Amino acid sequence: MGLCFGDTYDDANFKFYDVETSVNGEWTTATVDLGADAGKTAIAISMKFASEEGVSDYSMNIGRFAITTAAADAVAPEKVSGMTYDEVIYRNDTTAEARVYWDKSDDAAMYQIRRIHPDGTTPIIWENLRRMETRTVSTLRLPR
Repeated sequence: MGLCFGDTYDDANFKFYDVETSVNGEWTTATVDLGADAGKTAIAISMKFASEEGVSDYSMNIGRFAITTAAADAVAPEKVSGMTYDEVIYRNDTTAEARVYWDKSDDAAMYQIRRIHPDGTTPIIWENLRRMETRTVSTLRLPR
């Protein structure tokens, strides 16, 4: 995995990190310590795959890729405030819609709305991965 720390995508601006891989076809989790580059801004991410021998039949699967703060350094975002909803519309016996509003949390990188099932599971029914304006509104289609 490589990160570009320059102003251009020139090869000289990329720093590559070794990532452990799985050779048995099973999913694996790899963690790369980026602490030595703390404070730098990466403008691109690159993936390079190499083998010491020629390979004629292969595939690469990348499931979840994330750059996160180490748990010990993580700062929990403020709780969302001012959450309200209106215009609840029941479309039919299995679907409803609601317009949901909330005030942005300064430290939140994303927002999720989850449904709470009687068995305690909480599947995501809506997720937004971008930073929001001061006040956010979204129309959700909710299974009943």
